[in-house]
Amino acid sequence: MNIRAPHVWIVQVEGDSMRDAGIFDGSRLVVDRSITPSAGHIVLAYVDNQPLVKRLARSPAGWILESANPAYKSIAPSEYGTIEVFGVVTWDLTQHAQ
Repeated sequence: MNIRAPHVWIVQVEGDSMRDAGIFDGSRLVVDRSITPSAGHIVLAYVDNQPLVKRLARSPAGWILESANPAYKSIAPSEYGTIEVFGVVTWDLTQHAQ
């Protein structure tokens, strides 16, 4: 993992919509823009310019963003506007001591 590569970003998660995938509020994720996203990947995406971390799924209408928490519903472009996938989450960086 080369975190200094220009196509690699580290982002911090806000919220609990991906908790059942082991991604929690405050988690730091490595996002790789060089990987072609496909169904099943966890991605950083923008929905109407709002950044979201979700699992990518395919529907007849295009990409759908799915949460890993039943309290949140899926996001489809027909309901919310454009979905732009920024990159694929490759690592979750967990802090063990402060």
